Amino acid sequence: MNKIQYLHLIDLAEKITGPIMRKKVGILGLSFKPQTDDTRESPALRIISYLVSQGCEIKAYCPQGMHMAKETLEGQRITEVQYQTNAQACTEDVDLVLVPTDWPEFTDVIKNTTVPTFIGHRSMMDPAQYPHVYALGFPKSVAK
Repeated sequence: MNKIQYLHLIDLAEKITGPIMRKKVGILGLSFKPQTDDTRESPALRIISYLVSQGCEIKAYCPQGMHMAKETLEGQRITEVQYQTNAQACTEDVDLVLVPTDWPEFTDVIKNTTVPTFIGHRSMMDPAQYPHVYALGFPKSVAK
């Protein structure tokens, strides 16, 4: 997901769930790519910054990038994020889930959640198989 695509992920979420303001949002994946703790240039951090500006409550989880993400966000005076101990916790008591980084271990969690879930990488899983999953660039109808 590049520097602009994260905006498209938010736009897609708003088309399905309505305005993002003051929603409870789960974020799965904070590193810029799977299998690393590096969050520099991570789209997830830009998403979080935007969501905080919209008054959203945020739960976040990443297998390796939590420490670096927390440091970076706190350096930007963003302290509202609730960091979770596992991916499942990010899908509980939320209005929607955003998955900007395609960690393979998120697939089972995404399959088993019921809230609208938006993935940034259509190669992660086939959204056509799950009515609650939407992906950038996937030709799934977003009409209500």
